[in-house]
Amino acid sequence: MTPPIIDIVNFNSDASCLSTEQWLADLSGGRGSRLCRLLDTYVSLQKKVVLGITGATVADMHAYNPESIDLINRHTDIFQLILRPFSHDIALLRSPEGFTLNLSLGIQTIRHEFDQIAEYFLPPEFMLTSEQVHALAERLILGTFICQERFSDDVQRRLPRTPYRIRGIFGAILPCIPCSGIMMHAYLHALHHFDPGPWNEGVAMGDTAPLYSWRDGESPLLFPNGVARERCWLAGESETIERQFLSNAIDERILGTGTQPSPSHHTYPIHSFTAWMKEFRMLWFVRKIFEVEKSIANFSTRQTGLWLQAINSDVLSSIEKAPVSVDIKPTATANGTTTLVLERCDRGFEGTDCLAMLEKSLQGDALSYLANADAPHIDRTRKRIDYLKRIT
Repeated sequence: MTPPIIDIVNFNSDASCLSTEQWLADLSGGRGSRLCRLLDTYVSLQKKVVLGITGATVADMHAYNPESIDLINRHTDIFQLILRPFSHDIALLRSPEGFTLNLSLGIQTIRHEFDQIAEYFLPPEFMLTSEQVHALAERLILGTFICQERFSDDVQRRLPRTPYRIRGIFGAILPCIPCSGIMMHAYLHALHHFDPGPWNEGVAMGDTAPLYSWRDGESPLLFPNGVARERCWLAGESETIERQFLSNAIDERILGTGTQPSPSHHTYPIHSFTAWMKEFRMLWFVRKIFEVEKSIANFSTRQTGLWLQAINSDVLSSIEKAPVSVDIKPTATANGTTTLVLERCDRGFEGTDCLAMLEKSLQGDALSYLANADAPHIDRTRKRIDYLKRIT
């Protein structure tokens, strides 16, 4: 019997291979935008999906393509939202105050814009500390997620394969849902080769318990004919596969409301930081962020917006990670493949620009550059700051 699948999507418009110019182009065109066409694919094929959209991405949608938010809200039978921070940051680098502020603004954004929300938190990069588990539990968030394949073999051997509960400091307990990284590779194969076969096989190999998959939602925006590739995958998904929302699938024992004994408590493992600081080229940047974050309690909304731009994990990714090279079929009917190189964008420069403005602002500078510059990342930063002013 094929298990039901919960398709959990991380959607981060600041991804290091997605340039600001490209993202804004994907938002242009109103109801006919590339983003709306991507979302429409799920509606027309009646495929449920759980969207983990960062608050910054939602702010962009609100500013440049509100039709995409309306589309999601008109189809609550297809789209379920989960909680995200505003900035897709590196939680291992955040102060308690910084983590709480980013979390609060992200949750506020999602609750402000969307109707169908499950109170589960998807941590960027699956980075979470025991202190942050406590912060989530204090907010009465129902649970979080982990992807075993993102950790070392030794850690993977010790992690449960079904939902369990994790411990935080001060006795905090939080449900944790393991997601399959293997299914992410099956999804990417479908995108690259117009072939949903491995995806269908991966789901069929599961047992009767729900299967939680995890993947990056911005992936089809990085490929030529990306919307057509996504449609091919969804249309080719086996008819025996049942897609569910989180609310349909969570075992009540994990939430602590059932009568059966709870699974063992574990701590959330600390994620490797190597990929983001491989050659320490941005060590100076991390130090500067640490220093300015000490003043976070006194940040204005504008300063908060600049800080949120600077702490994005892809500021470091764009500098430290190599380009991505993949073999793809150029069309569904092509016989062979071609090599596509996904270059890292200028997110490192953009983060540096925003951090420099934040430092100037903390010194009393009025920031005429922020007000008048016409670079795409500056326009987007202004829009995000305007959004924060609107909801706070």
